[in-house]
Amino acid sequence: MDAVPPGSYLAHSDTTGDIDTERVATATARLNARLGPAQLHRRTRDQIAAYYTGLDLVEPGQVFLPEWRALGNPAHLIPCYAGVARKP
Repeated sequence: MDAVPPGSYLAHSDTTGDIDTERVATATARLNARLGPAQLHRRTRDQIAAYYTGLDLVEPGQVFLPEWRALGNPAHLIPCYAGVARKP
């Protein structure tokens, strides 16, 4: 964010192992078996939250992807967090 001027926004979503952990761990292991040296590493909620350090989160903040102003069903588990933040 150092390279962008104040008033810029960061829109970010990332997969996580914090949601539906067993299913996500199985899917990640299967994917990594096919990827070779480029392995997928799921981040935790706290690791993803670190991206917003020093920024002002836009409501509703960092939430499960279906909860971020989505028209989808929040009961549907998507192993992903999303958020938007503004650089002061």
